[in-house]
Amino acid sequence: DNKNRPRYQRCGECEICQLPDCGSCTSCRERGKGSKKTNAHACVKRKCPYMAIQEIDDSEPDDEEFYQKTAEEKAKQDVKSHQVRSSGGKKEVKWIGQPVHNDGRKTYYRCAKVGGEEFVAGDCVSVEPVNPSAPLIIGRIMYM
Repeated sequence: DNKNRPRYQRCGECEICQLPDCGSCTSCRERGKGSKKTNAHACVKRKCPYMAIQEIDDSEPDDEEFYQKTAEEKAKQDVKSHQVRSSGGKKEVKWIGQPVHNDGRKTYYRCAKVGGEEFVAGDCVSVEPVNPSAPLIIGRIMYM
């Protein structure tokens, strides 16, 4: 039964394929020294990256039409882009609508207006820090 399954192959030319077995990973320890098990796995450190790329290239999607439709639907989705700049690091925030939840300490809303732009829970935002050496922060508004 194991003879019919596809076997893992290596190119045999790259540096990784020519490494010896490490002897410390689970595959090497389970195989044992001098073992000729047909179901033994290759050493974890000897997985050929080129053969993995070839396997990906060889595989065709089962339903290419489905993938094409999904890609077209995603492209049609309207992506709102908000650009709110602040020189002092502070912006006026106005809460819109009735509170969704109030736990005594905090009040949660569905929507807020920041610098003239409306934001709702689920919107993706990027925050540019005042310090130019700090990285850009990208996130999704989960709750307000």
